[in-house]
Amino acid sequence: MNILIRADASSNIGTGHVMRDLVLAKQFENAQVIFATQNLAGNINQKIVDDGYQIINLQSNCKDELLEHIKKLAIDLLIIDHYAIDATYEYDVRQRSGVKILSFDDTYEKHYCDYLLNQNIYAKRSAYTKLVPDFCTLFCGLDFALLRDEFHQCHKHPKVLKKEITVLLSLGGSDVKNISAFVIDAIKDLENIKIQVVLGASNPHVARLQREFAHIQNIELIVNTNSMAALMAQADIGIIAAGSSTIEGLFMHLPMITIQSAENQSLIVKALSEKNLAINLGKAENLSLKMIQEALYHIMTPKVYRGLSHHTYQIATKNISDFINLRQVNKEDIDFLYLLANDKRARQNSLNQKEISYEEHTEWFGHKLNAIKEKESEIYIYEEDKQKIGVIRIDKHGIFYVVSITVLDAYRGLGMAKRMLRALLYRVRERILIAYIKHSNETSKRLFLSVGFQEARKCKDISLYRLKIK
Repeated sequence: MNILIRADASSNIGTGHVMRDLVLAKQFENAQVIFATQNLAGNINQKIVDDGYQIINLQSNCKDELLEHIKKLAIDLLIIDHYAIDATYEYDVRQRSGVKILSFDDTYEKHYCDYLLNQNIYAKRSAYTKLVPDFCTLFCGLDFALLRDEFHQCHKHPKVLKKEITVLLSLGGSDVKNISAFVIDAIKDLENIKIQVVLGASNPHVARLQREFAHIQNIELIVNTNSMAALMAQADIGIIAAGSSTIEGLFMHLPMITIQSAENQSLIVKALSEKNLAINLGKAENLSLKMIQEALYHIMTPKVYRGLSHHTYQIATKNISDFINLRQVNKEDIDFLYLLANDKRARQNSLNQKEISYEEHTEWFGHKLNAIKEKESEIYIYEEDKQKIGVIRIDKHGIFYVVSITVLDAYRGLGMAKRMLRALLYRVRERILIAYIKHSNETSKRLFLSVGFQEARKCKDISLYRLKIK
C-alpha cells in the first residue's frame, strides 16, 4: 500500500499534527509512507526524516499540486491532518484521483472521506451522522489514541502525593503566546516545588526563557525532548495544554491542570472537566497568577489528587491499519468468493452444506451485487499486504442484518476472523446485527461473544447471537 500523509507543522500551527501522524504511520508497517508538507517556519520536517520517512516539500496547500503527487506516486490512501483542508477540498481530490481518504477531525467538522479519526476523549460516532458520507468508517475516542512507543514501554501507575512536588509544564510544541513564562512566574516561588518545563523545537521563545529562568535552582528547561513518557512518570502534577498531551497524561495517571491554548481544545476541556479527569483553568488569555496558584494548591489536596491519579479510564490504542484492510467487494472478486464458498470447513459450518456449482455462484453473485446497490446487502473483502484473506457479509432481513464470515484455510487460527469482525463493527452504524451459529461450532461462538454479541435465542440445531450497533 502506498500512503501519503498531508500535514504541516510550524510555530503558528504547532507540532501536534505531525507528531500524531508519525505514530499513525508506524501502524502501517508494510506500507510505503510519504509525508507531503510545506516548509514553514518552525516546522519539524527533520523529525519526519529522522523517523525514516520521505518528505515531499509542497509549495502551497493547492489541491492541484497535491493531486499531481497522488497520481505520480500511485497513492492508495491519503491521510489528511490539516485544519485548512475542508470537505469540499476532500471531495474534489477523491473524485479526481479515486484515492481513499482518512481524515483527522478534532472539532466535529464536515468531511468527505472513507475513514475519519477523532482520537479525543469526547468523540462519539453518533455525532457524525450528518457530517460524513454513509460509506465513511468512524474511528472515535480513546480506543484509537495515538501514543508513541515510549508510553507503552514506560512503567505507569497511580501516583502518591509527596511533600516535595515536581510539576511538569508542557504547553505545546510552539507555545506562540509564551504562556509558559506566565505560569512559571506564578509558581516558581512556591515552597517545595520543582518545575520541569518542556519546550518544543518550534517554540520561538526558547532563548528568552533560558535567559530568564535557566539560572533558577528549582526550574529545569528541557528543549525538544524524546522522553516525555519518562518525564510524566517522574512528575507529580502536570500543567498541560488541553490537546493531545492530555491523552498521554491520562495514560500515565498524571494529575493534570489544563489550559486551553486554542479554540479547537474546547471540547477536550469540557469532557475532562465533566468526567473529573482534570482541573481546567480555562482559556490562556484569561489566566491570572492567583488562578494558577489556587489550582495548584487545590490539586495537591489528598482527596482531589488521589481522584485524578487513580482514575479507571481505559485507553486501548487499537491499530487503525487492521480496520482499513476491509474493502468493499467488486466484480473481480467473484472467483475468490467461489473459492471460499466451497471451502470444506465453511460448508461444514454452513446451514446449507451442499457444494455450490460455478453457475449457481455466478447467479448468486449477480443478485448480491444488485442487493448491494439497493442497500439490502454488504460484502467486504479483508486484505493484508494485498493478499485476500477472507470475506464478511451482512444481509438485511427486516430490521435485522445477518452476519456471516469466512476466512481462507491458510489464515485460520491467526485471529483474522476477529480482526474482520471488529473492522465491520466500526464500519456499520445504527444496525441490529445477528448471527446464526451451529451448536457444534464452538470457534464461531467464542468469536462473536468476544466482540460483544450475546446469545439471544437457542433453537434445535443453531443459536441466534445479537448485537445492537449505535
